[in-house]
Amino acid sequence: MRGFCTLSATFAILVLYQSGVKAMEYEAIPTDAPQDSVMPDAAAANQVMNWAGLVFTGQPAPTAGEPVRVEVRRQDYNVLRFGQSCMETPIRIGAREFAHGLGTHANSEIAVHLPSGVTRFEAFAVIDNNDDTQGKRGSAAFSVEVDGTEAVRTPTLNGGDEPYHVACDVPAGAKSLVLRVDTTDDGPGFDQADWADACLRLDDGTVRWLDADQMDCLLDPGAIPFAFTYGQRASADLLNGWPRECATTEGTDTVEHTVRWIDPETSLAVTAEVRVFKRYGAVEWLLYFENQGDKDSPVLDDIQALDMALRTGNSKRAAAVRRILGDSCGERSFLDVTTPLAPGDSFRMTPSGGRSSNGEFPFFDVGYGDETLITAVGWSGQWAVSAARTAPGVSRLRAGMERTHLLLHPGESIRTPRILLMLGRGDVQTIHNRFRRLMLFHYVPQSKGRPVQVPVALQCFDRYSWTVPEWATEQGQIAAAGFAHDAGFDTLWLDAAWFPGGFPNGVGNWFPKPAEFPNGLKPVSDAIHANGMRFILWFEPERVR
Repeated sequence: MRGFCTLSATFAILVLYQSGVKAMEYEAIPTDAPQDSVMPDAAAANQVMNWAGLVFTGQPAPTAGEPVRVEVRRQDYNVLRFGQSCMETPIRIGAREFAHGLGTHANSEIAVHLPSGVTRFEAFAVIDNNDDTQGKRGSAAFSVEVDGTEAVRTPTLNGGDEPYHVACDVPAGAKSLVLRVDTTDDGPGFDQADWADACLRLDDGTVRWLDADQMDCLLDPGAIPFAFTYGQRASADLLNGWPRECATTEGTDTVEHTVRWIDPETSLAVTAEVRVFKRYGAVEWLLYFENQGDKDSPVLDDIQALDMALRTGNSKRAAAVRRILGDSCGERSFLDVTTPLAPGDSFRMTPSGGRSSNGEFPFFDVGYGDETLITAVGWSGQWAVSAARTAPGVSRLRAGMERTHLLLHPGESIRTPRILLMLGRGDVQTIHNRFRRLMLFHYVPQSKGRPVQVPVALQCFDRYSWTVPEWATEQGQIAAAGFAHDAGFDTLWLDAAWFPGGFPNGVGNWFPKPAEFPNGLKPVSDAIHANGMRFILWFEPERVR
């Protein structure tokens, strides 16, 4: 194998080899992953399921004890944290620590979507005491709005001040609170602000902490996780104004969403097919663009099947992109590489020559603290991945085809690469083993209810195609089939020796050499099958010559 395999072949070979399945007897391969310490607990898996529901359908997955929905509408620096400061330290005001609360940074605007029965909001507001503020730096003003009407405004609160008790009654039927933190005349420096012990009091006497069971992880629930430009307008500005249709189906192991947005002016339909793997804390999606109108569409540009923010907040903590290189037919093939991603850093990778694993590999992960986000790009042609971390700390991750600039005629449609994400906390190797299980049981081709075994194939292109001219002929391959059988192989692999022009100049000629294979490839295939073996024919689907 020369290393220029498509992504699906790479999935199968990499996963089976690394999982140790190659050495198993076929009957020893299990039919599903065991529920052991490698798998996430229900809370971690539900976190990804809720994220997928929010960003694609606009609604979280229905779960027991659903938290109060907290929405970040603005935060100029760092990211909102739950139960800790935005610097990822315990919420501390003076010498006092709080177990509950929201850690933010001015300027910020946080919307709280109210459940029924709320009668009162309470919190303590002030600047957080941490190594950065040193208990004396920073100043901000806090305010609370109920359904658009200001109910509370604090004086300017400074680093070192005592906790300021904020409380307001909530009228029956109110829909939302907005918590604001605004800079003062000295600017935003060190304005790391806390809504400590922020809670809602209900008419039945219960208390709902705003930080309880919130999604405090790398995944940002604030925006649709893909992007494109349409008629020179960004999709982020367009999709919120287009009608959205959602259909959800829940199975034993998965939740599937089909979400469609339609442009009312041009009838461009954008469809996301989303599948959540409930046991793994993983989600995949695939996008389709279809012109359902009667005129050519405006130009589609820069289609990114993945475009999302990652909540890498604390600028003092490093993030990293970890990957293996693709195959370059050299000593660096499949080498482990780690690239630090500090604030202001950026990263980009793309394979060479239209081959999905040539030089770079379409699997990688982003690590931050104890979190690991494994990402895979399912595409057999030219793809590109980029990551950039802004000065405030938030990162942006993008992946898709390297270049897109096209229009669609009426009735035409295209699809994007498939994106797969899996989020985990803790030991990186355990998370990688979980990902291998996901590949093994949900992506590797199945036979008799089990993942197929790796074929034991004979492939002599690199040695015989130039030194043994008769090898790349009908009779030569029939003879090779007999040798492969006698030597114990179960598969014969005919590589890039069967089409006119040879490798690499003839790649994309999808017909056999007329002199060497005058009867086509069927006599070769028949000889292989007569020996009880399988036939692999190599070609590159992304090339047409």
